[in-house]
Amino acid sequence: MRIGLHSTAFALDPFLARVDAAERVGVSHLWVTDSPMTAFDAYAVLTVAALRTRRMILATGATNVVTRHESVVAAALMTIDELAPGRVVCGVASGHTSVRLVGARPSSVADLRSAIVHIRALVNGEPVRYGNRDVRVSWPPRRLPVYLIAEGQRMLEMGAEVADGVVSGNGISPEVLDWIEDRISLGTVRAARPRSDVDVWHSCVLAIDDSPGEARRLASSRVTNRAMHNFEAVPELIPEKHRDECHRLIENFDLNTWYDARHVRYVTDYMLDRFAITGDADTVVKKLRKLERRGVTSLMLDLPMNDFDEQLERLGEILPAL
Repeated sequence: MRIGLHSTAFALDPFLARVDAAERVGVSHLWVTDSPMTAFDAYAVLTVAALRTRRMILATGATNVVTRHESVVAAALMTIDELAPGRVVCGVASGHTSVRLVGARPSSVADLRSAIVHIRALVNGEPVRYGNRDVRVSWPPRRLPVYLIAEGQRMLEMGAEVADGVVSGNGISPEVLDWIEDRISLGTVRAARPRSDVDVWHSCVLAIDDSPGEARRLASSRVTNRAMHNFEAVPELIPEKHRDECHRLIENFDLNTWYDARHVRYVTDYMLDRFAITGDADTVVKKLRKLERRGVTSLMLDLPMNDFDEQLERLGEILPAL
């Protein structure tokens, strides 16, 4: 199983220390938040990370094509790939915090499909038509996969049709995993491409502690944003008996301070079970193995923000078992 780390740069030195630790403990991918109003610029910190690492894949997790034009995304990531050849991935999404906080609307399925196709063409050195002219990047092409980070039914299916990979943030409970796989399969059938052509990742929160209750408490702080985002994007995945608790989280959530601890009071057992892996080290390994038997091969992990560095070290302790 591949284990990737999702991280946000709130300050440069602590972020770079985490980059160093992630590579040291064996994390395969580093996915960096692109949220200009709440974090340091993703492309700038990825550039520094490219200079400090030798093995990890570096990815936007996720950028958008509303506040950044697709040609700018392609050129920026191709430049970073010059520093870390073959180790850069474009993770793109419709836009959430970074788009909504400036009063813009997230990308439609059609717009994002077009952007994925265009970004791939640009990094491959192929022409793309803008207006009445064909344009191309003026330097050599790069091997740079484009992944769609998505949750909604139509987005997931579109990603399976046109992207190199898909990252789902819908959760890891059995019924949700089945629903995601159905969407991926439908997209690949529609595009007449092999299912194996689509690299599927699942996003969730991880918290390890010798006390099961403490592990769940630690995870709660990170589950808030993950759950709220998903409940808004895919309300049909909320079971009827849990609708009231999920709506309470949505109604009381502040995007501008998504990391604030006051949101934790609205996290429930249902949300933790769906969006997080918690427990002591042995329990967590068993849960990861169970997911692997269900066909989950790649996980993008969010760690508790207030205990991030210790949790990263604990993650490193269990990685050899995977």
